Amino acid sequence: FVSLSETTPVFFRYVLHQPKPLKLVVTPASGDPDLYVSATYEHPSAARATWRSANVGKTEIIRISPGDAGFVVGSYYIGVSCLAACSFSVLAATGAVRLVDGEPQHGSGP
Repeated sequence: FVSLSETTPVFFRYVLHQPKPLKLVVTPASGDPDLYVSATYEHPSAARATWRSANVGKTEIIRISPGDAGFVVGSYYIGVSCLAACSFSVLAATGAVRLVDGEPQHGSGP
């Protein structure tokens, strides 16, 4: 889990190597994280994001598919921010994801 003790956002980068659908998920453990994604801005925010998900108190999910405006094969910049302290996990996947009890979420599906 990533923990933020204040309103400073955290950023990630995911590189898509093939034109496949991309799914990004932020799962809160505490607080209310919001998810922002851009293929242009390295530090996406509410004001500078192509895709955003900011549901109150819920898991944030963004799906990006070939044919969507803004879709690229290349880098996607991911920003997560909270209005107060929060903790969360981030998952990026291009296929089915198999979760194993007790193991962190990482990698991509088959």
